[in-house]
Amino acid sequence: MVSQAGLPPVSGALVITERHPEPTANPDFGSLHEVALSEHVPLTAEAGARFAALLEAEWAAFDEVAAAAPAALRKGPRGGGRDTPQIMAHVRDAEAMYVRKMGLPRDHPLWRATGGPGPVPADVTAALRAWITVALRDPASVITPPKGWPLRYAARRIGWHVLDHLWEIEDKS
Repeated sequence: MVSQAGLPPVSGALVITERHPEPTANPDFGSLHEVALSEHVPLTAEAGARFAALLEAEWAAFDEVAAAAPAALRKGPRGGGRDTPQIMAHVRDAEAMYVRKMGLPRDHPLWRATGGPGPVPADVTAALRAWITVALRDPASVITPPKGWPLRYAARRIGWHVLDHLWEIEDKS
């Protein structure tokens, strides 16, 4: 994703800079649902632009994989699972919830376009994603609500969610 985002590759050794105390309350398929202490550090415009570029690359990859996938996906061992259009709708609906968690303004026209609770229309996807990346590129314009997500966490959580479902579609195609 880094090269697709137009970012330079990471170099050097992987270094653990923070550990989360065990046990975690909400681990979910390898993603920590709890906000790490470091994710409360204010986001700079430069770091926000990097996160936005990565998300754009992840969304492009997700859309490409979903477009090439069959509508009906292989079912799991017990016969369950979603098909491609259902996964696409789930990702879109989650992104509408994520903007709320980020604290993006409720007077924005996209609030009305998403229709509130319920499915988000497919034609709103590009605008919804653009809203997220604009906010990441201008972090000073976002006020995180008291129970909301700091922008660093939001970027990590959104990226994880998109890639998780991209891999699900690839795996079941």
